[in-house]
Amino acid sequence: MDCLALVGPTASGKTEAIELLADLLSIEVINCDSMQVYQQIPIASQVPPSDLLKKVPHHLIDFVHPSREYSVSEYVRDARVAISEIRGRKKMPVICGGTGLYFNSLMDGLFDGPSADEDFRNALTREVALHGPEFLHERLTQSDPKAAAKIHPNDIRRVIRALEVIEVTGKVFSDLKEQRSGLFDEMNIRVLGLQWPRAELYNRINLRVDQMLADGLKDEISKLLDQPLSKTVTACLGVHEIGAYLTGEATLEEATASLKQNTRRFAKRQIAWFKRDERIEWVRRSADAADLRQLLKELKF
Repeated sequence: MDCLALVGPTASGKTEAIELLADLLSIEVINCDSMQVYQQIPIASQVPPSDLLKKVPHHLIDFVHPSREYSVSEYVRDARVAISEIRGRKKMPVICGGTGLYFNSLMDGLFDGPSADEDFRNALTREVALHGPEFLHERLTQSDPKAAAKIHPNDIRRVIRALEVIEVTGKVFSDLKEQRSGLFDEMNIRVLGLQWPRAELYNRINLRVDQMLADGLKDEISKLLDQPLSKTVTACLGVHEIGAYLTGEATLEEATASLKQNTRRFAKRQIAWFKRDERIEWVRRSADAADLRQLLKELKF
């Protein structure tokens, strides 16, 4: 095994698993969370505790200013560099996080398509306005049924991009995407996914939100909102909800309930994303840390 990946929804215990893995293997961690790359939001993004960061080297955490967009392609580039350097030190790279787009882009490669054709995009946008998304999706179905089957008709941005690639290159979009190459094509990677009974996971999320507030989330968001923010950081769980409390649009009780609900919904989307990936070995969790320790030992790395 050349590399290990640890994925799962928020509050599934990935940080705890890293602590236990560090007792079994000589590891360094590559963050795979799109919010933890940003500075100034350690509570909102749930950056691992400082004692773990001292014990186990972590890469791609807390290094991007919140006003700047950090792209998926930048992440893939930086993660590849970190993995190469870690392997050069004869340590095990562990990719850890819950951002499915980061994970899949790193594992399967990015589709490096042609530059945008704004005139063509604008023309398709007008078609959507006139005829609706189903009309445009049917056009894609005629040109590339394989791509159309994987893209929902209401995902207009991706439908337009697929048609744009076909227009610019004269090649089928799905065929071009299959030519991608990622880490799975280059090395032996084992992927573990942390799985909880849904009710237990949701309870863990609720408790985590309470702890985040106790740790100073309100002050963190208040300071954050005093400056220009990237769209990604603005979308970070906690920014909108606590922001509403800070501006008087919601009570603290309402903001807390909203944050808990939105985090549970986010976890549900994460689970759905990762469940589609048959490469993941799911590890069933329980509240007993000893159970996880035993499970990791039995996996025989």
